[in-house]
Amino acid sequence: MDSNTPKKRPLEEVSPNVLYSPPKRRASFGFEMASIPTTSITNEHNQSSKVSKLPKPFTAANSNSNQLSYLNDFQSILSMQERLSRKPPLTISAPFDYKSTISHVGSNELQDTLSSLNQECREKHRKLEYLTDELNRLRRIYRNYQQKVETTTSEIHNVQASLEYMEEEIVNHVGNEEKLIEIKLNENRIKLDNQFTEIEFEMASEVQEVRNFDYTELVDKIDALKQAESKLMEEIKQQSAANDEKYNAEVDKLKKSLEDEIKEAQQEENESKLVLEQLLKDLEKITADYRSKLSEFETQSRQIEGLKLQITNIEETMNNYVNVKKETESELSNVKRILDEKVAQDKIEQQEFDTVYLEYSSLHDKVKKHDDHRRILENSIMEYQGKIRVYAIAKADEYENCFSKCFQEDTPSSFIVEEFSHFVKTVIRGTNVSIISQYLPGGTIICQTMNQLLHIQNQPSTWQFQFEYQAVEINQSIDLLTGSKLTQSSLFQSQKMRIDEPSRVGGIINGFDVNKDVIVHVITVNGVKEKKQFESRLVLVDISKVDSNEQMNIIQKLLRNDKSTYLDRVLEWISKRSNPLVVSKINDLNAFNLLKTINLTNVASKKK
Repeated sequence: MDSNTPKKRPLEEVSPNVLYSPPKRRASFGFEMASIPTTSITNEHNQSSKVSKLPKPFTAANSNSNQLSYLNDFQSILSMQERLSRKPPLTISAPFDYKSTISHVGSNELQDTLSSLNQECREKHRKLEYLTDELNRLRRIYRNYQQKVETTTSEIHNVQASLEYMEEEIVNHVGNEEKLIEIKLNENRIKLDNQFTEIEFEMASEVQEVRNFDYTELVDKIDALKQAESKLMEEIKQQSAANDEKYNAEVDKLKKSLEDEIKEAQQEENESKLVLEQLLKDLEKITADYRSKLSEFETQSRQIEGLKLQITNIEETMNNYVNVKKETESELSNVKRILDEKVAQDKIEQQEFDTVYLEYSSLHDKVKKHDDHRRILENSIMEYQGKIRVYAIAKADEYENCFSKCFQEDTPSSFIVEEFSHFVKTVIRGTNVSIISQYLPGGTIICQTMNQLLHIQNQPSTWQFQFEYQAVEINQSIDLLTGSKLTQSSLFQSQKMRIDEPSRVGGIINGFDVNKDVIVHVITVNGVKEKKQFESRLVLVDISKVDSNEQMNIIQKLLRNDKSTYLDRVLEWISKRSNPLVVSKINDLNAFNLLKTINLTNVASKKK
């Protein structure tokens, strides 16, 4: 064969009418289509966009129009392929020349065009299958939701029918009760009439016998019968009165029972109405969710058009799908195994936590009881010593054994108040108690103390307590409850407020607008037990808002007092007529020495 003669090519490469069929392919719509797993397409679609589960209401016209649009695309492609198939096959028997080369090039271009069209047809067909499955799934979801709506509607109708039936049953029951009462009344009337007729018949027969016999002989008998008749009439009247009373009592009982039944029926009717309203609200909520999901479905349906650009990327990743799937499954199994291990470990740790928590609860209760017992003992010891109590707050532990109690600066204020709670509670036993607070806000102490006193008041006791509250701003001489000027003629004569609701009193205390001034809080306790009674006071002098020098001067007045001002008179009452407590912070050596001196001073009220 001559070297210039071109070699023959396979028939399927030359003629566009002969299609090459690769192995393991399937035919559809008259052309060849590659077999692509549908599960991968579904997964990729789910990753790219989440389609709403609620169906979009559609008609047969919409579905037919969508299907017709895709069928028109396929028919246009098929008609193109048929036109190509009608062309006569090309022959390669002629010698090679330039024109034959051009025809070969043209056939290659047609072959490429045909392959591209086949590729597009396959893409259209896959998309049609996927959208058909989605359409069927959405129809099923729509039918499910429609069935749920029908079920809810039927339940509403059933509830309405039951309410109507209950109403008819109540009316029938009331009518039956009324008929039963009428029947009983008629029976009582008939019995009385029969008794009367019997007595009348007996009396008539006796009168006839008297007429027939000798009147002179039966005069005594007639008198006896008249007396018997009068007695019988009285008995009849008594019996009728008793019957009337029984009748009225029976009628009252029936009325009460009827009213109770009507109330129960009304309650059941109200409950049924509430259930019906709840069901209607649920129906409205379901309808709103349905509308929102419907709008989301419309948005997702518009986004489906954008999936055309992603189909090419899906085909490129299909070759690696199996490996990616295996790797994902292995990772998923590892994650599941780790999750099972963590769940088992969590169960073990939860059991351990429950055990530890039970132990912690029991220990916490024991510690709380121990603290209460310790505070009671410490308070008893301090009362026995008869010294002025000093609770100091310091930075270090070097002053721990120098005062009645010593706390760190980071100690919570509630814990400090709890430490002297048993001391404060002695006010309900008729003892005057006073506190001078340089460190803690007075409102905090008063609010916590009020809660403790009201808790004691609510406990069963033979004593009856009444608590009253007063508050005075010293330098401005203002009654904080009324806002008026205070007359300094006598102590504790300002406006009093009864303590019933601690939240209301606490709101008033927290609303005091006082800056750089001393506030005196007073709680008066009135105790009554049969013929016994007492009056005691808890006086709290809040000096936490003034400067440190003035604080030390006020505390020093517990030792030396000239009684010139209202505050001096209050401090004199504290030092001589109450058990005082000083809560102060140690800022310097002078403060330490002053507090130490006060702690060594005897309580004046104990000397009497």
